[in-house]
Formats: sequence, C-alpha cells, structure tokens
Amino acid sequence: MREPLFNHVGRYFFGCLLFISAVAKLFDPNGFVSVVASYQMMPDWAVPPASYALVLLEGALAIWLFSGRKASLATLCLVCLYVIYCSWVGFAFLDGRRLDNCGAFGTLFERPITAGLVVEYLVSLGVAFFLWSATTAYKLRQQLAITPELGAIPVDDMKPPPPTGTA
Repeated sequence: MREPLFNHVGRYFFGCLLFISAVAKLFDPNGFVSVVASYQMMPDWAVPPASYALVLLEGALAIWLFSGRKASLATLCLVCLYVIYCSWVGFAFLDGRRLDNCGAFGTLFERPITAGLVVEYLVSLGVAFFLWSATTAYKLRQQLAITPELGAIPVDDMKPPPPTGTA
C-alpha cells in the first residue's frame, strides 16, 4: 500500500518550511533570542535556552518529517508545535502587542504580527491537523489490511453462515 500523495507532499511541505525556518534563525541566533524575548511570555532567564531549543526542535522535526518514519507521531508533534505558535502569535495580537517581527524566520525575514498572520497560523494548524489525521488513518489502514499473502482467508472461500431458524 503506497502512501497517499497528500501525506507525502504535506510531510515534505512542512519539513521544508521548518528546515528553512531553522536555518534562517541560525543566521542570527541572538536576534532570534531578542524576538522571543519581545513576546514577554516567559522569564528572562528562560528565553535563550527556549530559543535555542526551538531552533533545534524545528530542525529535528523537519528531518523527521523528511524521513517518513513514524509519520503519524511526527505530524502529531507538528500539530503540537503549531498549537504553540498559534498561542504565542494569537496572545500577542489579542494583548495588543503589534510586534514588528513574529520570528517565524528569525531576523532574516521580518513579518509583523497582524490579524492576517494569526489567520495564516490558524490555517497552517488546520492543515497540520488534517495531515496528522491522514497519516494516522493511513497507518491504521496498513495495520488492518488483510491480504491473502498474510494468511487471511480469500474472499471466494468464505461461505455464508447456515440459517439459524425458520422464517
């Protein structure tokens, strides 16, 4: 059973997006730390380790998505990451903080936080969730597939059960 095209393309799309994002943040790691600090969502001492961990997480998740191994778990991690992104961007927007840079691509490509950006992140979360459900469904179909090669009874040999009583 081949992987559906949506699953394959979706994994590579998000993998490329995360990989490019992680590499862009590596060009100016201190600038990315300042972008994360501008959200004011965590104590000052936690900002640098959280920023570096986020870059490593994005890169590792990108490679994991490219590999295709345990795709349903990888896409679930992607959904969790996008929940965090949506929360941060949404809270900053609702709190009235109009930051000049959301930090998606570090300081290399600045994108201000606007209502459109919040919607964009929510749509991305929806697509990531749909990708997770599609990869999980594909995995379940693989596990439940009954084929003659695996020792299942061929459909032609199955006979209807005998009648159980009078009508």
